[in-house]
Amino acid sequence: MNEDYSERLEYAINKTQKYKDIFQIEAFLGENNLLTIRSAMGKILESKVIQDAGIGIRILKEDGGLGFSSTCDFSDEAIIKSIDEALAISKFRKVDPSYSFAVPRKSQRNANFYDKQLVEAIYEYDNLNETINQALQETLEFHPAIKEVAGPAHFVEYKKHIINSNEVDLSEKGTYWNAELMAIAETSLDRREGSDSSAGFAVKELNLSQMATKAGDMAVKSLNGKKVDAGTYEIIFSPMSMSTFLGWFVMLTNPQNQEKNMPLLKDKIGGMIASERFIIGNDPLKVASPVSGLYDDEGTPTEDIIIVENGIFKTMPLDTFYASKFQTRSNGSGYRLARGSGMTNYPGQLYQSEPIPIFPSIYMEGGGSDVERMIESTRKGIYLDFLHYAYITNGGTGDYTGILRQGTFLIESGEIIYPIKKCRLMDNIIEMAKNIELIGEPKIAGHWRDMRLVPPVKISSVDIIPY
Repeated sequence: MNEDYSERLEYAINKTQKYKDIFQIEAFLGENNLLTIRSAMGKILESKVIQDAGIGIRILKEDGGLGFSSTCDFSDEAIIKSIDEALAISKFRKVDPSYSFAVPRKSQRNANFYDKQLVEAIYEYDNLNETINQALQETLEFHPAIKEVAGPAHFVEYKKHIINSNEVDLSEKGTYWNAELMAIAETSLDRREGSDSSAGFAVKELNLSQMATKAGDMAVKSLNGKKVDAGTYEIIFSPMSMSTFLGWFVMLTNPQNQEKNMPLLKDKIGGMIASERFIIGNDPLKVASPVSGLYDDEGTPTEDIIIVENGIFKTMPLDTFYASKFQTRSNGSGYRLARGSGMTNYPGQLYQSEPIPIFPSIYMEGGGSDVERMIESTRKGIYLDFLHYAYITNGGTGDYTGILRQGTFLIESGEIIYPIKKCRLMDNIIEMAKNIELIGEPKIAGHWRDMRLVPPVKISSVDIIPY
């Protein structure tokens, strides 16, 4: 990162301090250098480096007025205008007068999120373009039936600097990448998809050849599927499909969601909400994300947080706002959401958002089994490699649905029989979590930017209907 915007951050703080009616102030500087590569039809369509930086300003008045504004214009005039806008907003939004921005707390953990080789790769982007091209070609050559291959890849150098009037003053920098390859296999009678994805902090962790093989193999093996009957099946979720399931499950633990449209787990901390085999947590040291660090986006130390332990709901994400509301302290889960641009979904522009309580680095503990043993133990079931368009249809009851469209196979008497055609899962996300039977070993998997550390999982009872 060539520019040093720290002086501009200090300028914002100093200017804000001169307003007599401001009780507390916070300024957040977010910076990204990003190489985003988007490919389709077996070739790179877009490869660009984006440099992004801006400041988000929050002000808190003695009467509880809370205001926020942001700018990516670092001129004196733009910063002063942003402060004035935050003040104007504070007239219409009130919080409890006891609320406070983060106070200084030193992290007790150590980690390195910064990979110089990844930064060099961003600036020498021709090498990464060539790596992507090789992976596209490997996927096309995997099998004669492979007709198309596509996928996004993002390589990010990120930095944040937070200052507030409570004497928080810290900065962090890191690197991050994620990539996904999608293959399409086609015959005169059928057309099916396959995909694989991963993420990491260091460029040496990138293995596109492995992803090419997985995506191509899934697409080819999914061809010539047969229709499945409606009914209740045992289902084996791959890490990729379990990542989707886990993302929606954890949304139920968010206090902001509980107040709005997902009240199912509201006031349920301490209750049994899943199988005793179910252990999930959040830790940015274990799972790479574009907001990973020793501190969250308010300056609070991050933790290895157990969300559900042996099926018992243990805790929810807490930023300073919800910690104050529940009369406790933040657990380092105050994050500003990533933004997107057009067809390219990329991390950046975090300064445009206020912190909200989220778990961005979700993991699930392994259970010692594996997919082979899961298949052998299945009498009538489905192996599911990818879950499309999944969502909770009723946040009060936990009704959950998703499309089984690729990498889906019928299992009978302990053996995979044949691929199946598109069908739909229609069940309840809590009941599914309670019916977890076997758990394998975790790996990084997900879709788009939502990567998680998850194992394959066998669920003993899931309702399926044909399309």
